[in-house]
Amino acid sequence: MAMNNIMREFEKINQSIATLRTAWETGANKPDKPKSYADMWRSLNHWRFFLLNEYNDRLDEFKQMESLYNPSVLAKEKARFDSEYAKLVAVVTATFRKTIKELTAAKHQQVMTMAVSYTHLRAHETRRH
Repeated sequence: MAMNNIMREFEKINQSIATLRTAWETGANKPDKPKSYADMWRSLNHWRFFLLNEYNDRLDEFKQMESLYNPSVLAKEKARFDSEYAKLVAVVTATFRKTIKELTAAKHQQVMTMAVSYTHLRAHETRRH
């Protein structure tokens, strides 16, 4: 019975990270669509701090268990947690990379379709020659 309680505690920790990862994989969690690179930077920092806080909260839970459980069991479960967390970070990173790529493509398209006056073009020509 005691072993089941131990496993439930560890399962709860790992499940919290797995649930967060699933939310990112399904698109339930995602950065807001940025209008600028500054927006992207703010969003990236927000999520970076959020994920770091989640990680540190779970580490605190492991530290509280140090006096209760066998060190080898703790080490095994901590490794499992680190693996789940690494998967979460990979999914979030991929999502941000995709978002940055989409923003860059949109900005590039905006520049390519921007109207430029003949006078503006002549001004560049004059400066170069």
